Amino acid sequence: MLHLAIQITKKYISLYIKLLFSTNKSVNPTTKKIIMTNVQIPDALLVKNYIAGDEKALGILITRHQFRIYNFIFSKINDRDVCDDVFQDTFIKVIKTLKSNSYNEEGKFLPWVMRIAHNLVIDYF
Repeated sequence: MLHLAIQITKKYISLYIKLLFSTNKSVNPTTKKIIMTNVQIPDALLVKNYIAGDEKALGILITRHQFRIYNFIFSKINDRDVCDDVFQDTFIKVIKTLKSNSYNEEGKFLPWVMRIAHNLVIDYF
């Protein structure tokens, strides 16, 4: 599964690079924009890159999922300050787990992070 995701990602990135650096004037700028916004590196690849030392990969993961995770936490705790703390603690646990090579990639990054957030919400009460 991960291999397929990497192949698909490479295909999109290759197409993106060709369009971006193309000297062919026939490529519509709108098409370039659509390709650029649809190129999304899979979570599994970002996790792998982060473990290998690419700190920007974690930033992408946090940015990609922060709305959903934060809203989940806030739906359980109606206090912004506490919600901010739980959100931060969630990603501290994520970072510690990833850095210790304890994470088992099964293509389920977001559900795993949501479970960590859920457990921290329970710990809060």
